[in-house]
Amino acid sequence: MNKWTEEENKKLSDVILERIYRDLKPLDEKKILVLCSSEGDVAFWLVEKNKNFGGKVLGLELNEECLKKSVKRAKEKS
Repeated sequence: MNKWTEEENKKLSDVILERIYRDLKPLDEKKILVLCSSEGDVAFWLVEKNKNFGGKVLGLELNEECLKKSVKRAKEKS
């Protein structure tokens, strides 16, 4: 599976992610499950968007390569 294109990332961040964030607000203490988040992009973005986030975000990835990359990224971030 390929990483999202620059155009897809822009659309994702400008439209979709902001909509997800707005729909979930307030995020405090919520438990969020992100399905097929493309190497963890959506899950990481949600946590980074709300630095004082006290809840949990769990990303579930069905593609094995994306899963491996997201696990590696999560380890690098912790």
